[in-house]
Amino acid sequence: MPAPARGVIAVGLTWALAGCAHTVRVGASRTLHVALTEYRITPDTVRAYAGTLTIGVRNLGARTHNLAVSLGNDNEARTPPLQPGASATITVSLAPGHYMLRSLILGDQALGLWGTLDVVRTRSG
Repeated sequence: MPAPARGVIAVGLTWALAGCAHTVRVGASRTLHVALTEYRITPDTVRAYAGTLTIGVRNLGARTHNLAVSLGNDNEARTPPLQPGASATITVSLAPGHYMLRSLILGDQALGLWGTLDVVRTRSG
């Protein structure tokens, strides 16, 4: 296949894949359920109102992972390392900001185990 055609196909696939991502919104229950694997955190894009958030985390992968909610270099909350099949729950109070959901286990972020959590002001404030 000629190089220009490959380029057009690559751009088209990039746009198609980008369109597949969607933001999960945390509802009135203030609970978020997260699954971890070797190459992904699901959901990987989350939006929530400021305040207390409970995060249920389950490791569906074959290796040990954990989950940290980070703002810059500060970890607001994190689970202990979770063996395959294990789960944990963390509760964190979050101010508005752009947080990262990530595993702190060596190499996990490089393999794609990270996401974003956008926290916005509460509806009343």
